[in-house]
Amino acid sequence: MMEIEELKNKLQGITLVYLKGAATVFVALVFILATNAIVGRVEKRAHARKAALKAFYAQKEEYVKESAEVAPLEKKLLMPPSGVSPVTIIGEIGRSIGIKSNISSFKPFEDKALKGYVKNGVEVKVEGITLNQLVNFVYGIEDYKNLLIIKDFSMKSRFDNPDIYDVTAQVVLVSRHE
Repeated sequence: MMEIEELKNKLQGITLVYLKGAATVFVALVFILATNAIVGRVEKRAHARKAALKAFYAQKEEYVKESAEVAPLEKKLLMPPSGVSPVTIIGEIGRSIGIKSNISSFKPFEDKALKGYVKNGVEVKVEGITLNQLVNFVYGIEDYKNLLIIKDFSMKSRFDNPDIYDVTAQVVLVSRHE
C-alpha cells in the first residue's frame, strides 16, 4: 500500500508541476496578448499624432507663406495717413507717368469703416493710353507709400486703334481710423 500511496503522491507532484507549467504558459500568453493590444493602441495614437503634426506643419508653412505676402501690405497699412485724398494721389501718379491729361473723370466714393480702418475710394476713367502706360499706372498704384487697392478694373481697346485702351478702375485708399 505504501507503493500506491507513494505513486499517488508522485502523480500528484507531477500533475502539480504540469498544472503550474500550464498556468505559467497561460499567464505568459495572456501577458503577451495584452501587451500586443496595448502596443497596437499606442501605434495607432502615434500614427494619428504624426498625421496631426504633419497637418500642423503644412498649416505653418501656409501661414508663413501668406504672412510673407501680407507683410508689405501691412507695412503700408500701418504708415501714417498721408492726409491727401485718393483723387490727389491718382492725379499725382498720372502726372508722374505722363497720363494726367488722359484722366477724363474722377468719381469719389467712401466705403464703410471696418474694424478701425477707413476705405476712401475713387472711380477713375483714363482714356487713350498704351499698354505700357497702363502697366506703369498700375505699378504706381501698387508702389504708393500708403495702401492702395484696385477694387474694380475694366479695360477696353479702341476700335480705330487696338493698341490704345480706355480704362475704368476703382482705387481704394485704406487707412487707420483715428
